Amino acid sequence: MRTLTQPICWFVLVTASAAAHADELTAKEHVDEGTKLYNVQKYDKAAEQFQAAYLLDPEPDYLYASAQAQRLAGDCTNAVQSYRAYLRTEPPADKRDKAEKNIERCTLEQQSVQAKITIPRREIDGQSGDREVPTTLPGSEQPSAPQRPTKSYLVGHILVGAGVAAIAGGVYLYREGHSAIESHNSAQTYDEFAASHAGIDAARRQQVLGVTALAAGGGLVLGGVLYYVLRARTPAETTVSAQVKSDGTMVFLGRSF
Repeated sequence: MRTLTQPICWFVLVTASAAAHADELTAKEHVDEGTKLYNVQKYDKAAEQFQAAYLLDPEPDYLYASAQAQRLAGDCTNAVQSYRAYLRTEPPADKRDKAEKNIERCTLEQQSVQAKITIPRREIDGQSGDREVPTTLPGSEQPSAPQRPTKSYLVGHILVGAGVAAIAGGVYLYREGHSAIESHNSAQTYDEFAASHAGIDAARRQQVLGVTALAAGGGLVLGGVLYYVLRARTPAETTVSAQVKSDGTMVFLGRSF
């Protein structure tokens, strides 16, 4: 009985060893097939082969290879999950950095993809499902929004500008006339006094003109300020224009002045 048991045990051990060896070869075959598919840019099928190899032989590099293939296939959602599963195996620092950078790359790619709007569609001709709808529907162009009310303060600008110019001219005329009179009054000799006496009347007229210009300029500036105040309290005038769209509807647009 003992002699019969020993060959059976040896047979079981040899069979188990052979089965394990066959599984290892099968995992390697999956990797070889995945590598071939990866090289010809069939990334989705290559990822499947790498995943099959990992199920037979949980080698961390198979997870990373699967993540790479998924990312290049455009499946960033599953690629991120595979990268994170790879990071949980605690790889070396350089490989960890590469995986983390690829996760960031996938995240940016996902954010850059424009969201598509889908709405449920009722059964049409016995079929049901969802259909994609563009964000801008044909014939639904939105009319441009009317401009915010604006007001013109041109009159006020003119009044203030003219007033400032009149004040500057008045100051100049008054100072010229005052200077001529002071020069006449400070004459040292009779000849100087007599020579400057002829210009006294003109100097006095200059002073009068200067005072008049100062008064007029002050009035213009005051008028401009009053115009600003009154204009700010007055509602803007609005004109309404109609625009006919291609579908026959009419849109009213307003603009203020």
